[in-house]
Formats: sequence, structure tokens, C-alpha cells
Amino acid sequence: MSVTISSPAAPSRSNACAQTACRPLYLVGVRAPLEVLEERERRRDDRAAGMTRAQSAHPAFARDYDLVIDASACGAEEGAAAIRSLIQRHARVSGS
Repeated sequence: MSVTISSPAAPSRSNACAQTACRPLYLVGVRAPLEVLEERERRRDDRAAGMTRAQSAHPAFARDYDLVIDASACGAEEGAAAIRSLIQRHARVSGS
């Protein structure tokens, strides 16, 4: 299995499919409530005030994801487990 990680500005699902030779493709969104993201922004030296709010309006955040992980409610291990579970469920359904 190979995993590709990209930004919210990544190509559309059809373009991504062409780039991955039509292997199974899952769009996973990693989000947190705006208040949590703004607090994280305030604690970082490399973020200007208001960047989080401005970026939250990006069209990529309105995409239809196969799985959305709330990064404020789970850690990296839990998020990875949720992605593995999604892939395993899909493999059982499709018989691959």
C-alpha cells in the first residue's frame, strides 16, 4: 500500500486518480474547530494574526471527504488508526 499526503490545495479527485494510476484513493480531511486553530496560531511565531480564519474559507475545506479527522479530539495515532480502518473497510467491501 502506498500513501500520498497533500495539502488542501491538492488536485481534484480525478486528477489525483490519474497521478496514482487509479489505485484506491481516499480524501482525508484533518480539521479542528476554528477557535482551537486560532489559539494554536497565537502560540506560533511563524503565523500572522488572522491567517487561520482567512485560510478556513478556502474551497478545499468544503470538499466531500471520505473521512474527516478532528485533530482537537484525537492524537496522531488515533487519526492513523481511523485511516487504516477506512482502508480496511473499503478493501473488504471491494474484495481487494
